[in-house]
Amino acid sequence: MKKIIVMLLLILTWTVYLPAQPGRGLNRNELTRLYNPSTEKTLEGEITNVLVADSGYGRFPGVIVDVKTKDETAKVYIAPVWYLNQERIELKEKQALTVTGSQVTHNNQSFIITRTMKYNDKVITIRNSTGYPVWAGKARGPGMGRGPGMGRGRGRRWR
Repeated sequence: MKKIIVMLLLILTWTVYLPAQPGRGLNRNELTRLYNPSTEKTLEGEITNVLVADSGYGRFPGVIVDVKTKDETAKVYIAPVWYLNQERIELKEKQALTVTGSQVTHNNQSFIITRTMKYNDKVITIRNSTGYPVWAGKARGPGMGRGPGMGRGRGRRWR
């Protein structure tokens, strides 16, 4: 009987522990930690490839683009898909893009984490000067929260 109880406790412990393990890619906290304002650079060029990839960014895939400048082609991590959809931004190949962000290396791959970008004559801020995402703490689109900030509010008011 004791063996059965111990086995059930082990199974219960593992079923709670396993889903809490981190994903394979970069999540928001890792991207924020990798962001280094001293490695910021600005690229101005043309989008040659748009990739929606499982970035490990929680449950949300991220948008990664290749930007071809006069001198190089660079991979640029823009933002999660839901954020770009919310801002009504659809990145397309052969469009001009100016990006300012931190040049980082992760798993022997070099890429830029976007802070600001100019696309279709619109300047969009993705992160603040320290690399913290502007969407942090905001609702993630329709039906997924109560609105920007999703704070606790003031509770119930008694009248």
